[in-house]
Amino acid sequence: MNRLTRIFAIALMLFIPMKQWAQQPAQIKVSEFSVSHINTIEDRVFLVHSILDKGYYCYRNPDVPNTIDVYVASDASDELSDFDFYFDNVLYEQLNEFHYLSKAMRGELFVQWRRGLDDEIFKLIYEDFTKGVRSDNPTCETALPFCTNNGLYNFPAGVNAGSPCTTLFGIEMCSDPYYCTGSHQGQDNCLSTAPNPAFYFMRIADPGNLNIYMYSTPSEDIDFDCWGPFESMDNACDQLSCSTMVDCSYDPAATEHCHINNAQTGQYYILLITNFSNATCNVNFENIGTGSTDCSILAPLVNNDGPYCVGETINLTAVGENGATYSWTGPNGFTSSQQNPTITNCTLDNAGDYTCTITIGNEHNQGGTTIVVIPQPTATFETTPVCLGEETQFTSTGVTDPSVQAITDFSWDFGDGATGNGMTVTHTYTTAGTYQVTHTVTTSSQCIDEITQTVVVNAMPVPTATANPSTVIYGGNSTITGDAGVSGSFSYHWEPADMVTNPDSQTTQTVPLTEPQVYTLTVTNNDGGCTSTTTVTVYMEGSNLTASATADRYELCEGETTIIHAIPANGTGNYTYTWNPDESLSDTLTQNPVITPGLGSHTYTCVISDGIVDQTVSVTVNVYPVSETNLTATICQGESYPFLGLHLYEGGLYTQTLATAHNCDSVVNLELTVNPVYESEFTVPEEEACDQYFWDPQGHIITYTDHEDEYYTMSGHYHRTYMNEYGCDSLVTMTVRLEYTPDPTEIMPLDPDNITPHWVVTASEFQINTYDFTFWDHNPICHWDSIVWHIDTPNISWLLEPDSTTHPAGKNVKLYVLERIEDTIWFHANVYNRCAPEGKTKSYWVVCSFYDVDEAMGSEANFSVMPNPNNGLMTLNFEHLTGKVNVKVYDMRGALIDNFETFNDYESCSMTYDMGNHADGIYHFVATGKEGTIAKKVVIQR
Repeated sequence: MNRLTRIFAIALMLFIPMKQWAQQPAQIKVSEFSVSHINTIEDRVFLVHSILDKGYYCYRNPDVPNTIDVYVASDASDELSDFDFYFDNVLYEQLNEFHYLSKAMRGELFVQWRRGLDDEIFKLIYEDFTKGVRSDNPTCETALPFCTNNGLYNFPAGVNAGSPCTTLFGIEMCSDPYYCTGSHQGQDNCLSTAPNPAFYFMRIADPGNLNIYMYSTPSEDIDFDCWGPFESMDNACDQLSCSTMVDCSYDPAATEHCHINNAQTGQYYILLITNFSNATCNVNFENIGTGSTDCSILAPLVNNDGPYCVGETINLTAVGENGATYSWTGPNGFTSSQQNPTITNCTLDNAGDYTCTITIGNEHNQGGTTIVVIPQPTATFETTPVCLGEETQFTSTGVTDPSVQAITDFSWDFGDGATGNGMTVTHTYTTAGTYQVTHTVTTSSQCIDEITQTVVVNAMPVPTATANPSTVIYGGNSTITGDAGVSGSFSYHWEPADMVTNPDSQTTQTVPLTEPQVYTLTVTNNDGGCTSTTTVTVYMEGSNLTASATADRYELCEGETTIIHAIPANGTGNYTYTWNPDESLSDTLTQNPVITPGLGSHTYTCVISDGIVDQTVSVTVNVYPVSETNLTATICQGESYPFLGLHLYEGGLYTQTLATAHNCDSVVNLELTVNPVYESEFTVPEEEACDQYFWDPQGHIITYTDHEDEYYTMSGHYHRTYMNEYGCDSLVTMTVRLEYTPDPTEIMPLDPDNITPHWVVTASEFQINTYDFTFWDHNPICHWDSIVWHIDTPNISWLLEPDSTTHPAGKNVKLYVLERIEDTIWFHANVYNRCAPEGKTKSYWVVCSFYDVDEAMGSEANFSVMPNPNNGLMTLNFEHLTGKVNVKVYDMRGALIDNFETFNDYESCSMTYDMGNHADGIYHFVATGKEGTIAKKVVIQR
């Protein structure tokens, strides 16, 4: 296959789809190969793409870095089984032909093929290119400033230094903002790949057209992108895009030109230069256009890391340039040809201005820097000796020239491994002795001085004290001795000082002791005055004199005696006694005197002495009197009187002797009187018992009543009690039979539904109506002798039966209506008995009325009831009442008992109406229609 044919075949790969990456179930590994010796990403992508397109499968080798395993399907053709022959003879020949393609075409193929690669395979292809990434400016965020006015720039190009277009786990192709379609200063697409990036930025000083000329030495393929303009660098990297691209080139040449037209003062531009060749070289660039850039964004050409303190080393630095030479001059005739010379152990004479001339070929740049030398501070401090365990205070007195600097740090080394910081500090040492304390002061210019001084910590006594003997007999003494516990010169003092013979001696003797004694020893170091204390106790066998006082009896009755006692204990045993007061005592100097005190409380005091100690004790005795009490009392017969636990019923004199709370006998005398109680009975004569009776001496009344809530009811036995002349309750019993005066309350018709006035009706002139009445006596016992009924005026139309005027009448009577009349009468009942001989009268009035069956109306409308009278079932006929007709039914007392409506479509309409559930009597029907109202009386009689 000739070269042109191969190039054509390779170009066809743009349109050949890559096979899908998926491990098939039946595959056989046929070979493996490393990508480490393939220098460019484009070549690696070409090889993997071609292998996959041939029909092979590629996987990462898990054991060997940068190595790909090649598999074929188990049923693949024999041609695919010899992968090594294909790789060595065919694939590499195709790779050589790939290099004949233009750089732009190779970039486009790379973009297409990368999209078809599995991320894991591409990660393997790319990962060794990440080793050697430049640490100064490989990203936009780390872009370095440059100034085209300073002449030629150059830097060592990166090799295997990665690309800004990809990350280790991301997509490997370049895209916006590096790979942009369209024309930029005559260039299309620009960076398909951007290996070994170096970012720079510049700021425009003088406006104009810039032409940044770039080339590599030795000559290798470099490319570039340029973006702008930007107002500042704060967010310029976020604005990199195809729309902000100014110029770019992906040309295979070793020289490039970046054109920036009409650049304005203050604008920023970002320049990316890439080493496409991935070969070792230097990249040089300079401005050959009309505009200029602002050099103030650059670091100074020369510098120093001062200011310096006297005695430190001065470090001068100059910007490094490949092939540059350096010439330094300064104070005191200083010269140097080093790029970064030093001056050791500087003095104040080394301060001043230093100048360096940097030469690259025929280019000269000169810069200067000023050296400042500051005098050292003086470190001093003050302290005083202390005792062990106390805080040692350190105060810095270091000084410096305040017009130049100030002391900003005070540090301490206390000489025992501990440190501190501050102008004034404290420290507590754990061991007595002398310590070398170092104090260091540091100024605001970081100038340092230190001083070491000796600090004394005096020993603190650790005293002990002993007593010999440690226990003494009561009244004896002991020798006490102290010890400081550490070496040195010490003084001693004992307290209480009055309890020893020599309080300021290390060893001294106690005074005679009568009780245990605690001694406190104070030991003072004569060097530094450090003081500590301890105690020792001298114990006692036996004890001091103690005493108490008692009495055989503390409470006496008047005239009795007892013995009081003084009771000593401990002490020397040689006791004496002195009692007071001396009255009522048998002997004031004896241990157990007899006393005979008078009434009241008496306290006796005794002073007991053992020759060394006096003890005062006391005892109190109380004397109570003997008494006699006389009492009198009166009771009524049958009552009892409680007296000292007894119940007395009879009069007389009673005497009892009692023991009081203090056992002193007392006598109580009681004279008791018993008064009589009366009881009487009588019967009220029957002829006198009518309604009420006054029956007892207090005028109480027995009155007949039929109300249950009153006390007396009718006849019976009644009992009353009253107080007699002795003040004793007496009983009176009375037997009485009470009668009452009749009081007729009502005359009622036998029909209980009727109320006064009662209506009686004569239906026709041929009918005689009768009505029954009765006299009701509400008392359960009817105490009446006779009842006389009569009509108030003679009237032949009315008749009473029986005729009460001719013979005695009972409580019932009939009233006859003999004629068809309309009339009102009164009839009366007169009730008589023994208590009411003139009688009691009750009156009643009755209305008799006659009603026509038909009643004339003053309207054309007509309304009739058939039949009338009836037995409750009737027919209602409406004549000339049309439309809705309302009917109301009233009884003779005017009460509404029914209300209903009907609708009449014709001149005449009938309906059946039933009043079977109502009593016989007269009812009033009122019918109302649009023509008017008509009323009818209806008689119901069964």
